[in-house]
Amino acid sequence: MRIAQIVYKVDHLTQAVKAAEKKGYMVEYGQKKNPYNAFIYFPEGPYIELMENTGVPNFIKFFMKVFRQRRLANRFEIWDREREGPLGIGIEVEREKIDLIGEFLKEKKINSFKIPIRRVDVNGKSNVCYSLFPENTRMPFYVTKYFNEKSREHYIHENGATMVAKVRIVLEEAEYKIVSELFTRFDLWNDLGGELQCGERGIELELKGKKHDRI
Repeated sequence: MRIAQIVYKVDHLTQAVKAAEKKGYMVEYGQKKNPYNAFIYFPEGPYIELMENTGVPNFIKFFMKVFRQRRLANRFEIWDREREGPLGIGIEVEREKIDLIGEFLKEKKINSFKIPIRRVDVNGKSNVCYSLFPENTRMPFYVTKYFNEKSREHYIHENGATMVAKVRIVLEEAEYKIVSELFTRFDLWNDLGGELQCGERGIELELKGKKHDRI
């Protein structure tokens, strides 16, 4: 499945984790100390990231603006200020496609940012992947597999949910045309694991399981 990650913005991480656990989900904080995100993994398919903020401190964003990275800092700030709800979709691509997708977006006059993502989980294990984020926050972002992809077989949810079975991504016309062309050029429609539609922007998820099929 090409869709690897669904980012869900929350106002209060601890409350969101407790609410998800109450619904029967196993939730894992992103890090042990001062977490800003948490994850709902499934044995297969994409995972859900509950994100209170991007984890980039204000002083870092300040220096980014000073040293000519204002647009990237602004992108972080947009996500930090977003209201609660589905926020972004991560599409898994091969490493060599990251640069090519960046070039394609540049042709369409859309800036993008190549960012290595490093995560240290609650057990202290470090992992890295590469990513590309369009400056336009309404568009999907692109990620490679993590170097040490973790096994997810033990993530069993009490409510019976086994995977995100379907994702519906709705984009406004301008973004829809560009993303559709991008998916076609880089052969991303195959095994996408979701639908891309034109309309009022939004993201909907359907979960496969016994007791809950939506989130």
